[in-house]
Amino acid sequence: MIKLQNTLSRDVIIQIVIVFIGTCVFIPFIGNVHLFDWDEINFAECAREMVISKNYLDVQLYFQPFWEKPPLFIWLQALSMNLFGINEFSARFPNAMCGIFTLLILYNTGKQLQDEKFGFIWAFTFIASILPHFFFKSGIIDPWFNLLIYVSIYYLILHTNNPVGLNGFKTTGLAGFFLGLALLCKGPVALLIVGLTVCIFCVVKRFKKITSIKFILFFAFVFGLVGFSWFLIALLKGNAYVIQDFIDYQIRLFKTKDSDHGGPFIYHFVVLFLGCFPSSLFFIFSITKPEQTNFQKHIKLWLKILFWVVLILFSIVQTKIVHYSSLCYFPLTYIAANYINKLIKGELTFSNFLYKALIVFTILFGVIFIIAGLLQFILPIIPSYLINDAFIKIVIQNTVNWVGIEWLIGLCFLTLSIVSLYRIKKKNIRYIYLYLTVCTITIYSVIHTFSNKIEMYSQNELITFCKVFKKFNAPIVTLNFKSYSYLFYGNLSKDIMSNPSLEEFKKTYNLEHNNDNTNFIETYNSWVCNKNTNILAFIILKTNHKFDFTNTNIKLLCKKNGFEFYIKTPTP
Repeated sequence: MIKLQNTLSRDVIIQIVIVFIGTCVFIPFIGNVHLFDWDEINFAECAREMVISKNYLDVQLYFQPFWEKPPLFIWLQALSMNLFGINEFSARFPNAMCGIFTLLILYNTGKQLQDEKFGFIWAFTFIASILPHFFFKSGIIDPWFNLLIYVSIYYLILHTNNPVGLNGFKTTGLAGFFLGLALLCKGPVALLIVGLTVCIFCVVKRFKKITSIKFILFFAFVFGLVGFSWFLIALLKGNAYVIQDFIDYQIRLFKTKDSDHGGPFIYHFVVLFLGCFPSSLFFIFSITKPEQTNFQKHIKLWLKILFWVVLILFSIVQTKIVHYSSLCYFPLTYIAANYINKLIKGELTFSNFLYKALIVFTILFGVIFIIAGLLQFILPIIPSYLINDAFIKIVIQNTVNWVGIEWLIGLCFLTLSIVSLYRIKKKNIRYIYLYLTVCTITIYSVIHTFSNKIEMYSQNELITFCKVFKKFNAPIVTLNFKSYSYLFYGNLSKDIMSNPSLEEFKKTYNLEHNNDNTNFIETYNSWVCNKNTNILAFIILKTNHKFDFTNTNIKLLCKKNGFEFYIKTPTP
């Protein structure tokens, strides 16, 4: 009895520590930097318009139907904005909470799949990797989508090999429930990923019976009830065209490059290898290692299949964006943590080749962080003939506040990491905890040191202009470059879109049924800038995009940091 109480107390303490660490790592300063174009501002704007319009059933952009994403994540952001106001903190807070939940779930499911110690190591390995930090401090959909998919897979793992005696209806019901939420979060790609994983698992098992028809039907029922609930509501409201446009968009995203986000087939291989350092190196050394028990073999098979399904699927998809392969973080860090756990237990020896690989890439990242800290001195001396883009030439000359000692982050990382690795090499394997701690603190420091500087170089002037001139309650538009910043920070309101002076545009472009939101925005922006359009408006260009505004009522206000700002005045 006393032993049980001690175990429970230790378990509660570990979970409290995980929540504390997650809170310290993911929440502070998330509202200190403007949202980044495009995805962060895109989703935040959808949530803002949801809050302003009080229409929580329909996802909107420019107060028109936005069919690219289902509403679950937008609802979370809208809830956050109702609690904390419409700002950057509110837009990113749901993912900060997702980061905390993810660490807790990794610990608890890791404890269920192996033991308490492994659960802790898995959570630690996950938080010590580079890219998860960025995603849990962002306002994009993927952190919640990935977590929901993982939990669904977790219950499928338990259902198909159940050492803890969970009820079959419970495991399939929960798997279907969380997969349905994932569908509401990002769309049918959730069903595609899990469906392919299950199919390949069945092929590997040579179609050996792993469940019964009653459980399959129950899984499908729960998944359909949850996942298609919002689509059914849209259908009953007469918005069937939104569903069709949503499906068409998903197909187009798979077949073509969206918004110029292309790349080679190996794009996500490189992203995961570098972006999940140091876990990626442990993963490579562990992926072919045999497991001792049948259940551990079963777990590893499921997660290896999930890893390769996601990696290959999004390597085939023509649109290449960093976060598309982020679901791989779960199986990658599981396999890496498994290897670290065996090293600590003495079941494996720390290989000389792994030691050399860690040294090489630790030095590489340390040098990168040092160079990043010295950019204040490097950028001004870059010869202009090496840069072809006129916008970038101006941007790198922007005035940004540097302390001057940012390079110390890289130096400290190098010093402490190499000391840790040296101690590990000397058979003191527990120094791996120090190494992971150094990685975690360094990533945290790099994000909070450089994110505001990146923003100052790239988009700060654009957003500052939108925030200053929103007081005129007039349209703010961009020409020849895509941005959502003028919607969120320009405080686009329904009043602007319903202004009587826009009747001409409403007649030529049906606002009630728009099946191409991007085309709508481009058409509207062009219409605002037309010399025959008699309204007050503000126009933003990049310096490398020239327009002839001669003989129009469009006048230059100023040029600053790569942007040109114009005012369009109505004819008296």
